[in-house]
Amino acid sequence: MAAQRVFAITELTERILYKGLRSAELFAMKTANHRMLDVITNSSPLQRLMFLLHTHDGTDATMRTSLDPSLVQLCKHFPKYIRLAYQKGVGIGSGWVFTIIVGHSTACAAELVDASRALLRSLTIKSAGLAATLIATAPLRLTGKIEFWCERDHPLNKMVHEFELDPCTTLEGLISTLATELDEMVRERKNVLASQIQAFEVRLEASRATLKAVNTRQRIRRQYLVPICASLEQSLSLDVE
Repeated sequence: MAAQRVFAITELTERILYKGLRSAELFAMKTANHRMLDVITNSSPLQRLMFLLHTHDGTDATMRTSLDPSLVQLCKHFPKYIRLAYQKGVGIGSGWVFTIIVGHSTACAAELVDASRALLRSLTIKSAGLAATLIATAPLRLTGKIEFWCERDHPLNKMVHEFELDPCTTLEGLISTLATELDEMVRERKNVLASQIQAFEVRLEASRATLKAVNTRQRIRRQYLVPICASLEQSLSLDVE
């Protein structure tokens, strides 16, 4: 009864949840009952703690800005051949760089498509509500980068693609953008492969023409030069006798 009276007071309930629970635990608490759902949903401090609202606008350099801890949880959903890395950029105001590394020794566009689909499947975090969380406690300058490693002897051994990210993006927005950009790389990769195939066909046709010319010369040699040489040798041998 005492607990019910305590949690009946919204401000007290909010303070208890704010002091006692972490972001991921608050998402779980939302599903406990309608009371908790209402308190957490309508509380700005709790929404900020859950990275659903920014704590400041990012213009004051003296105010601390933290990255969403759910990023670590997000990385666990990726296949082994896809790695998400994020690090502070070099220089003042450089922001954060989020890098997707596709290290599967993939050689064809089809496997790039699979990688893109795997990124989208990682959004199963949506079931826990984490997909809607913001990248950080304040808007940041965010840069996305995709590194794709081809087979060792490939002329395009490493493909790197960089792009800007929305400073206010969510985890879902981050992955959706990375997947979209990866799809763009797929199209570029298809164009590269098409050009390489076309160039190979041109070289093959040139080789066929060269081989045909060689065969023609050998045929002429057999038909004309060999009999002539044989006749000359016979004439020389008669002269010697």
